[in-house]
Amino acid sequence: MVDEFDRAAVEQKIRMLNAEEQNYWSDYANAKANGDHAAAGEAAEAAMSMRNRKSAIISNYNQMLAAEQPQQPRYVSDEQRAARTPGELDAYDLAKISGITPEKYMEQFQKLASYKATRGSESK
Repeated sequence: MVDEFDRAAVEQKIRMLNAEEQNYWSDYANAKANGDHAAAGEAAEAAMSMRNRKSAIISNYNQMLAAEQPQQPRYVSDEQRAARTPGELDAYDLAKISGITPEKYMEQFQKLASYKATRGSESK
């Protein structure tokens, strides 16, 4: 569960990476002023690396937050549901066809992989 500590840790890391990125851009400006192409390239590469690390941290944190949010079922009208092809059926449709609740269907579906792994091989 993502809590206040996690948020603070991510914010602190982002602040540190921002500071490092600014230092590298400063190094880049100095190298450029001195005409040192190699040092400028190294500094720019390091600055962009910091930017990529920040993006990855933010993306991972947002994914963690999103994973904790309950999925909101999308409303589908009866007409839309009736017009679906077999490949477009969702858990609600399949549960209705099976005569069980969507929750029971999902519970059984989640057990399917375990069942397949333990049932052995079939031969005819």
